[in-house]
Amino acid sequence: MRSRAKGIGQEVSIEELGLSVRARNALHASGCQTVGDTLRLDLNRNVRGLGRKTRDEIFSALERAGFRHPALEGEPLSEIRSLERSLARFQGRVNSALGAVAKEIHLLKERLRKEEAGANGHSGYNTKIPHGRT
Repeated sequence: MRSRAKGIGQEVSIEELGLSVRARNALHASGCQTVGDTLRLDLNRNVRGLGRKTRDEIFSALERAGFRHPALEGEPLSEIRSLERSLARFQGRVNSALGAVAKEIHLLKERLRKEEAGANGHSGYNTKIPHGRT
């Protein structure tokens, strides 16, 4: 696909797209040197250095040059999957934090029981013999 706006083809270097240094570096790190490489890059998956803003910048630059990245074809569905993954990670962090809080509460209760038993002159163990047993 050729661009009518700038007259560039897929073999043109990504430097011609007018991207920020961050976007260019992320694309280079992903092995992209040309517009064609960028169009073949699977941007529906997580790519190191290519967050949402950088991806949007790349999509806009490609569109200005007359190209449409294939990742935009399934954009709503991929965004839903991305949100699902983010929510799952967040839920994992919340569960972990709540588990740590529950453990801390348990330890504090145990400590309070021991201190209370010590203040009452008990060892903390029930030394009373149940009725009917010797």
